[in-house]
Amino acid sequence: MLENKDCMTFDERWRALTITNDFIFGWVFSDKERCRKLIELLLGIKVKNLEVPQTQKSIKTSLISRGVRFDVYAEDNDRAFDIEIQTVNQRNWELRTRYYQSRMDGSLINQGQDYRDLKETYVIFLCCFDPVGLKECKYETVHVLKEHREYIIDDRRHIVLYNIHEYLKSEDEEQRAFFEYMATGNAGSAFSKEVQDNVDRAKTDDDLRSGVMTLEMEINMMKKDAKKEGIQEGIEKTRLENARNFKSLGVDIETIAKATGFTLEQVQAL
Repeated sequence: MLENKDCMTFDERWRALTITNDFIFGWVFSDKERCRKLIELLLGIKVKNLEVPQTQKSIKTSLISRGVRFDVYAEDNDRAFDIEIQTVNQRNWELRTRYYQSRMDGSLINQGQDYRDLKETYVIFLCCFDPVGLKECKYETVHVLKEHREYIIDDRRHIVLYNIHEYLKSEDEEQRAFFEYMATGNAGSAFSKEVQDNVDRAKTDDDLRSGVMTLEMEINMMKKDAKKEGIQEGIEKTRLENARNFKSLGVDIETIAKATGFTLEQVQAL
């Protein structure tokens, strides 16, 4: 979402957006060819027959389960890719990536299919912070047997975290240039310049702008409603505590009821 600074108008915040905004990121990489380049740059693999990427893709397996919304989701013949922008360190990457991966698997196989039909999956977090705290640019998980750590479990799932601010530690020149662009805004490579040109184009998309503005307004209203509920909850809690204190001090029930607004029955039940 937009960085919500009270001193800035929506227009000012909109103009200040960079590629690290999830909606801008999704708009830019909804292009199939550009998304293919990004995946190859991030993973060092060749991608062929990539399907049209889906942005803000929602997956919800039941009415009561928690859904997920992928920033950029794409598949080729044998693999599925989820690329996420992470701007705030919620310190839960281990569980978040686990859940994202499980939702991907659930959407990739149907009832009755063999588990061997599952595609190879990649969950990729592009983090504007160090998610692990070890000052590395890249963190990739590997599943091994606890008793025999040399035995790598080939379950065809990959979790890759990038700390863009440690871009100098990237061993790939193109990747290093792209992460530098993400971290500083300095578009020094041809791919970074292409991305920045499309960031500028995204800001002229009236539908995208209107959608983000509407979403921001809804979030602000939800925050205000939550604040009001919190204030009311605090008032009720104080009223209850006062009634109990009065009762413990021996104040008669009728006086407590008048002072706090409770009924005689409610005061008696305290």
